[in-house]
Amino acid sequence: MKKIFLTLGIGSLFALPATAQNVGVGTTTPQAKLSVGTNSEFRVDDNGNIIRINNVPLSFPAAQGGSGQVLTNNGTGTLSWTTPASGAFTVCGDGSAGALSVSVGTTLDLTNNASVLSLPSRHNLNFTNITIAGTLIVPSGTVLKATGTVTITGTVTVAAGSNASSVPRQGVAQTAADTYFGGVGLGSLQAGNIVMAPLQAGGSGKAQASVATVTTGGEGGGGLTIYAKGNIAVTTGASINANGASGVNPQSAGVSMVGTGGGAGGIIVLATKGTLTIGGTIRANGGNGADGFNGNGGTGEGGGGGGGGGIVVLMASSSPAITGTLQTIGGAGGANAAAVSPSTTILTAYGGGACGGNGGNGGGIIPGTTTNANASAGAAGYAITIVLPDIDAYIPGRH
Repeated sequence: MKKIFLTLGIGSLFALPATAQNVGVGTTTPQAKLSVGTNSEFRVDDNGNIIRINNVPLSFPAAQGGSGQVLTNNGTGTLSWTTPASGAFTVCGDGSAGALSVSVGTTLDLTNNASVLSLPSRHNLNFTNITIAGTLIVPSGTVLKATGTVTITGTVTVAAGSNASSVPRQGVAQTAADTYFGGVGLGSLQAGNIVMAPLQAGGSGKAQASVATVTTGGEGGGGLTIYAKGNIAVTTGASINANGASGVNPQSAGVSMVGTGGGAGGIIVLATKGTLTIGGTIRANGGNGADGFNGNGGTGEGGGGGGGGGIVVLMASSSPAITGTLQTIGGAGGANAAAVSPSTTILTAYGGGACGGNGGNGGGIIPGTTTNANASAGAAGYAITIVLPDIDAYIPGRH
């Protein structure tokens, strides 16, 4: 029988019957017009169609698919172009927890474990509609989801997110508060990239490491996120609050204590696939620095720096209708306590925490100098609005 010799690869020589007209690479028994692999794991038929890959039989469509379409398998190897289902994933949850409603004159405190266990679905916060006519208190880091609407005619309060101590919490800020220096807050673009408020949002103010009577730096404001498929409305007279706490100086007789820093405001994120209306007030303000106290004469004591303002991020499919107020104000600095003659020295106090805005510096002697300075207020934070067609296409991956 006449034979055809083909040189393939780097000199692989296979003897093939002329009547077969199949080409094999790595095999002497090709099972199709072109076969690759010892067992013809890859095959192309007489029409140039790929019919097997990795030894799995496949049948491709005869034409190109449309924009955005993907190949799907019917389970037997027949592939076809299909359009992915729209909205298969949503950050707004599935509504499996039913409706959440807090009526006028009632308080639901979800920082209390017993209250959490009283919810029909307990820790499942995937609601249908959310209606807050009374008072809702939530721990920092809470994420509420609604497949329907969110209507707030009452008050939502977010508990503090970062405790205050001699080693203050940084929160989302670039640096934590320190002796004299306030924390350094975020830039505008950094703040606008926050799509889910974290557990520790606002940084806390710094407090004294050891003192006969305990002083306390202000706690940083907490974080709250609300996602809704329907509209979100915060009506006139309603409020959402994630404020930082003020520093505390007990001013005990016979003890001299410098002022502690205020906590920074927290973070509030409201995101909807519908419309967003703010007729009430959203607050993420910094706490005030504590006053210095000269309880035993001699040197004076500086006041604490104010906490920086927090961050409010609003996302909706159209520009939010805002007739109310968005507050991200920095806290005031505490007052210095004067020295008693002949002393003129005022001891350096502590800085305020940061979030969106920087924390204020503490009062007293500026480090590295002999100059006394007053404590400064925290800087304002950010209120940011983002208009985008679909939060489901924007939020995932940015958490």
